[in-house]
Amino acid sequence: MRQVFKLGSTDHCFSKTAFRQGLAVVLCLLAGMAQAVQYHDLQDIRQSSENYLRAQLGVDSNDTADITITAASMDYRLRLAQCDTPIEHSLPQGHRLQGRVAVGTRCTDELHRWSVFVPVTITQFAEVIVTTETVSRGEFLKASQLKLERRSLNFLHNGYLKSMKQAIGQKLKTTLAKGLVVSPSQLKRPYDVKKGQNVNILAKSDQISVRIKGKALSNARIGDRIRVKNTSTNKIIEGTVTYDGFVEIKL
Repeated sequence: MRQVFKLGSTDHCFSKTAFRQGLAVVLCLLAGMAQAVQYHDLQDIRQSSENYLRAQLGVDSNDTADITITAASMDYRLRLAQCDTPIEHSLPQGHRLQGRVAVGTRCTDELHRWSVFVPVTITQFAEVIVTTETVSRGEFLKASQLKLERRSLNFLHNGYLKSMKQAIGQKLKTTLAKGLVVSPSQLKRPYDVKKGQNVNILAKSDQISVRIKGKALSNARIGDRIRVKNTSTNKIIEGTVTYDGFVEIKL
């Protein structure tokens, strides 16, 4: 005789109830785990990276006149566990504290270890010499063609001048448009010593120094090596033009 067994309504309700209870337990466990994991505030990481660079540069956080330090926004999807110890920072070896810097930031507590690089931009400002009009190549700069203006130094890779005295009267090697920063490499500075000019030769060692008269055999600027002739002996020697106008010879 064939028997047919049917699932009764009571058993069916029981299976549904068990499933719901089990699901509720799993969801509660997941919720508890989610509440247990706390994430570190990304803004705090940015701020601590900026403060680290300020300390490296010796800049007060309230002083923004000559330098600004700004960390880039971090991806809001980044999930870093709450660090229970002070965050540590570092810089790549040999990295200059200028322009865009990648600050190594890490948590080293026993439970949560992570590390990220925070891009931070350092912008330095200074009063530099700029042109007030277009100045052609070969012209000698005049005071009316120049002014001091506050500019970012980050992209002035060819240098800059901070004093009007450094620029006035200097001859330009290239044409400069209005509003451009004047760099030392664009100036053709006059020779400090000219060929045939009488010069003072300073021959010195650790023990003695002797001053003699001489004559320059070529043009030179301060810091250049130059050949000169001792007018007393007609001997030709070589020395360096110094800031006080001497040609210095090492004995």
